[in-house]
Amino acid sequence: MMTTPAKVDAHGSAIWYGLSQDSLETRMTPRMGRALDNIFVAACMTGLVVLIAALIGILTRPLGHAAAFWPANALLLGLMLRVPQTAHPLSLVGAAAGYLLADRLTGGNWIPTLWMTAANLGGSIAGYLLFG
Repeated sequence: MMTTPAKVDAHGSAIWYGLSQDSLETRMTPRMGRALDNIFVAACMTGLVVLIAALIGILTRPLGHAAAFWPANALLLGLMLRVPQTAHPLSLVGAAAGYLLADRLTGGNWIPTLWMTAANLGGSIAGYLLFG
């Protein structure tokens, strides 16, 4: 049994259940993608996500050891792959600020903090280049 559209709009597109193709595409556009059209907002949001995730990783690690659970890199890579605006260099600056701020807020020294930030960003960028 073949179903036929109830109506055809002015452009010749089928209207199913009162929705034209244009309205379907509008509804299917992710809200986050529209909110992150401004690259500065994307950079700030990326930095905030990395900051919170890094703080979670730092606060759950044993004293004096590296974290066994580090969600910041996975979240950064996921953001870069799913929301292209966050793969912009300004968003990477925001992510670096998130890593640095998280470690400095918890009492980290500058030299290890800079090295770990570079390693974390390098890993996320490599993942993006491989899978993006």
